[in-house]
Amino acid sequence: QMLRKKLKRNIELFRNSIKNKDLLLDSITAIQPLMIGNANKALRIAEALKESGFYVPAIRPPTVPINTSRLRVSLSSSHKRADILYLSNIINQVMN
Repeated sequence: QMLRKKLKRNIELFRNSIKNKDLLLDSITAIQPLMIGNANKALRIAEALKESGFYVPAIRPPTVPINTSRLRVSLSSSHKRADILYLSNIINQVMN
């Protein structure tokens, strides 16, 4: 029960800290897809996140339809608040 509450707080923290709300798909689960659109752009952002220490895979065709490529952020109850905020900050920077 306590872990579920922490996961819920982590999800809310992540969603609230993403500045461009258009990126967020409607998900209340631990998997938070960020809609990027262009497959190459999604790959570039995933690589930038990887260089910063975050594994956030790019999901692109044929797994999803053309022009609906996205990043898949997987959150857990073990993620620290500071790490979630750091990840969000990097996403906010690369999406500007």
